Amino acid sequence: MIKPNELLGRINARSRLSRERVKNMVKNRTRNMRLTLGIFGLLVPGFAFAQTNLVTDRPGFTASAVVAAFGHVQLESGFTWEHGESKTKVLSGPEMLVRWAVAQRFELRFGIPDHIDVRNSNSLSGFGDSSIGAKIQLSPTNAAWDLASIVTLSLPTGDDEFSSDDFDPELILTAGKDLTASWSIGGQVMAALPTANNDRSFLWGGTLVLGTSLSERWGAFAEVAATLPETGSAIVVFHNGYTYLARPNLQLDVHGGAGLSSSAPDFFIGGGFGVLF
Repeated sequence: MIKPNELLGRINARSRLSRERVKNMVKNRTRNMRLTLGIFGLLVPGFAFAQTNLVTDRPGFTASAVVAAFGHVQLESGFTWEHGESKTKVLSGPEMLVRWAVAQRFELRFGIPDHIDVRNSNSLSGFGDSSIGAKIQLSPTNAAWDLASIVTLSLPTGDDEFSSDDFDPELILTAGKDLTASWSIGGQVMAALPTANNDRSFLWGGTLVLGTSLSERWGAFAEVAATLPETGSAIVVFHNGYTYLARPNLQLDVHGGAGLSSSAPDFFIGGGFGVLF
């Protein structure tokens, strides 16, 4: 799922060739302090795996409209490989996000930087920016529509080639609804103020996703995501993925997609997991 926004960081910037364009890719929700929290959850006595079903914010671009289980820490991680214009190839990970539910409808979010490897005529590699943020669940648990707001601030901690060198805010409003026992629909709108070449601009975007339960453990989704920068072409992609609930607290995923606009990557694939402690 990009980051200042997910589409800009994971798709737009990663498909560009020049050094300055590649720097924008880091603005996805690269996730820095999360690894520390995840290891903390594994090592600290008394911190056990939760037995509550988890709802992740990956692998889709559309974030879930509910917070993690109250009192628990949820770790989400994965990788994405992209093929862009002029045969540019980008591998990024660990796409790590730590979600700590400190209240019934409120979670803190921490991001550890992705390591980004760009292969073309001018190959680059390095770490992106970290991020901090929060999700607020705006609707009651049993409402007809789930509704949440996510506020994220990227921190200029990355390598020169991949950092925006500034604090970049992002706001997301996401919603979801069960249509039947096995089908659901969701979407989100996003606004961000990313920095590139010491110049801040406005960026907005949105997604629309349709999900289904294939069985008690398997799920699938298809979505369209678009990012519209203040200047330049829109980035539009189609995205499809599958999830497998290996345990009540452990979800595995695979996903892939293709660009629907000239500024988007040709195609991308990835995989990952989410675990609730």
